[in-house]
Amino acid sequence: MEKVLILAHRGRHIDGIKENTLDAFCCAMDSGADGVELDVHLLSDGHLVISHDPTLSRLYGAKERIHDLPFCRIKEIAADITELPKVFETLGPVFFDIEIKADPITDTRISDILYSALEAFPDIQRNVMVSSFNPLAMRRFSSISRNKYPSAIIYDREKTTPFYLRSSLGRLFFDCDFLNPKANIASKEMDKHPSYRFAPWDVNMLSDAEIFVKKGASALITDEVLLLKALF
Repeated sequence: MEKVLILAHRGRHIDGIKENTLDAFCCAMDSGADGVELDVHLLSDGHLVISHDPTLSRLYGAKERIHDLPFCRIKEIAADITELPKVFETLGPVFFDIEIKADPITDTRISDILYSALEAFPDIQRNVMVSSFNPLAMRRFSSISRNKYPSAIIYDREKTTPFYLRSSLGRLFFDCDFLNPKANIASKEMDKHPSYRFAPWDVNMLSDAEIFVKKGASALITDEVLLLKALF
């Protein structure tokens, strides 16, 4: 990546548009984003759908865990949720940061299915980064893809995050290309690991964005696309 990419975190979800939906992704691209960050879950029938949470409770008021449901049931509960291939078909070769959500954390089947999905869309393959908090899922993905796609470990220092996912040590489990720390720790992490490329997330302040750009960030993952586009 030769320029600093502005990636819309779960799309641009404003004015009643739900996150991680086709509407949110299209809104992001219409707003000038270079691409989108999105989250993928594996369903019980092998479909890949876009959703951040492991359940449908927060956005759709249903307590079921996503990985327990088939796609037909998902659509009955949450019509806005879409499959990953549909996103590729709709957006075309924009940049995608695809975050793997493995549920449970030891289940890495999603890595195989994601690789197959990417292989079916050659037009977008040069514009993909695959990332996760989960080093086991990333190790599996890197292994089966033979490092064809840039890969990243995501991390933060939040108390709600399991302690073993609060550092960049997950990078040691696989051939990691990018480090994706949360913005509030990114500056120190960039100084600490100069040999890695960086795509910080939760970059919602111009002051942070300017620092990360000066330090050589490759991408900025943001909820404030219009604000950050003012830098370029």
